[in-house]
Amino acid sequence: MHQVTTTADTTTDDREARTWTAFTSSTSDKVFFQSWIALQCEQIDGVRAALVLLRDEGEGSYIPAAVWPDERQDLSYLGEAAQRSLSAGRGMVVGAKAADAEFVADGQVHLALPLDIDDALVGVVVLDLRRRSDAELQDVMRRLLRGSGWLHSTLRRQRTQAERQLLDRAATTLELLQVVQEHDRLQEAAIALVNEVATYFNADRV
Repeated sequence: MHQVTTTADTTTDDREARTWTAFTSSTSDKVFFQSWIALQCEQIDGVRAALVLLRDEGEGSYIPAAVWPDERQDLSYLGEAAQRSLSAGRGMVVGAKAADAEFVADGQVHLALPLDIDDALVGVVVLDLRRRSDAELQDVMRRLLRGSGWLHSTLRRQRTQAERQLLDRAATTLELLQVVQEHDRLQEAAIALVNEVATYFNADRV
């Protein structure tokens, strides 16, 4: 018996293929996170919207790194699930209980999974999806957990790069201090510092 492929199946396959291509060949973190969340939503049935929030170390808050299906869409309504998951440090479902009705549309639930590196919370993934049984929600959580391995790898690389940059800046600062300390007079120390900074930054004027 020959298998019949419908137009809808072909369209879905083509879309997933394009998403995989964008994911595996992404040249920026923005494209990586956006294609990652798209892949998760295309493989999990009944997802209406999704959001990836990552911690901004400078601000100390969590900001959107990816939004699905439209990155211009306001998904602030997923904030309650994100906050609960980050506070508890574990996966969380909002909307399964009557008390959550004010946060979730009828027939929907919000599922959130925190992201951590070396026991430090660095982000959270939140899905707005059709309500289903507890067993099915657990299956979605497991799917998301398996897929999050890609995120952990990228986030760990980012953290390593950031730490390396901090070490490099610290080393440069120590070198500049050493140059200054080699001179007893203020004017000589200032001239030496300016010359060293000009060399380091390849600057015409300092």
